[in-house]
Amino acid sequence: KELDWVSMMPKEYAQLLLNQIKSNPQATVTDTIYGAIGEFGLESSNPVPVYGVPNNDVYLGRLRTPNGMPIKWERIGSMKNENIKELIDYYNIFDSNGNKIANIFISPYHLHTSLKAPKGFKMII
Repeated sequence: KELDWVSMMPKEYAQLLLNQIKSNPQATVTDTIYGAIGEFGLESSNPVPVYGVPNNDVYLGRLRTPNGMPIKWERIGSMKNENIKELIDYYNIFDSNGNKIANIFISPYHLHTSLKAPKGFKMII
């Protein structure tokens, strides 16, 4: 379930995030961003669409390794990609033993949090 972050944070901050989502010409209600290119979630040119920054952790919390184990993650920062209109957050992804297994790119300015897993991962819902 998506996090109801709008009611959980100060009104002014929630309104800023909502305005950024509403002004995103690529904002989607689907599991992928229309026109994105490259490997889903694993390249900055095809980030995972997520409904608001607070749902980044919700999305990552649903991901599992191919053998069903939970992952751990560390946010590295934000970046731009000429293919994507808004900022993209990127994360180091680790297995349950702390071994780095991937980078995942997330675009948190959409109307829906994707239920699609990047290649090499499973999604629990």
